[in-house]
Amino acid sequence: MRAEVREYVADAARLNRQPVLVLDPLAALDCSEAGYAEWFTEVAEGIAAHRALLVLKDKECETASPRTTMMTAGVRNLRASAPQAMVLLDATQLARKQDPPGVARALAAWSVKDTTGVAINVGEHTSQTVTDRYGIELHRTLAAATGRRDLYVVADSSRGGVASADGCNPPDARIGSYEVLSDNPETTQHLWLTTPGISDGPCGTAPASQPGQFVPELATGLLAGTP
Repeated sequence: MRAEVREYVADAARLNRQPVLVLDPLAALDCSEAGYAEWFTEVAEGIAAHRALLVLKDKECETASPRTTMMTAGVRNLRASAPQAMVLLDATQLARKQDPPGVARALAAWSVKDTTGVAINVGEHTSQTVTDRYGIELHRTLAAATGRRDLYVVADSSRGGVASADGCNPPDARIGSYEVLSDNPETTQHLWLTTPGISDGPCGTAPASQPGQFVPELATGLLAGTP
């Protein structure tokens, strides 16, 4: 992990670009506290003094584990060892089940106050109109829960151009705004945090695909009706 992150952020620096990393600690871990600590250390050392936007995905562990403790320690490690990194906690899974106040309480326990903010709709198809409203309300409740009014809410807009049936590789998903950013944290920011054309799995309009596989037909389908 350390070498891959280092190479990616160094390449971005040479091109004078802002590297964006969406990383899932559980992709290579067994939810153990030692594994989490090692993973965060490798990511932090890979970024080092470079600037980077890092989205930390979070999923349920199948076995009991002190996720709150591990995430808090990991975030603090990143802030100390990669001071130029802008860290966003992925609240997508939480937002599926809870309203903004509930999400804010959970994120407060994960040391969101030590981050740049949160990401929502990562890999999903919710329209920008909906994520705009949700993001504004989430920002308000985060400010109340943490005392910080400068936490940003960034929505994945790669597949949020229109209201969609959602689900798995839905046929009516459309591409969203590539980059809508401002200095005002009270507005929902928009970035492509998922590569358009990446499959959700063997379902919907790509029944023979695998999760994470790039399918050209999915990418072109997102452009249907786009001028």
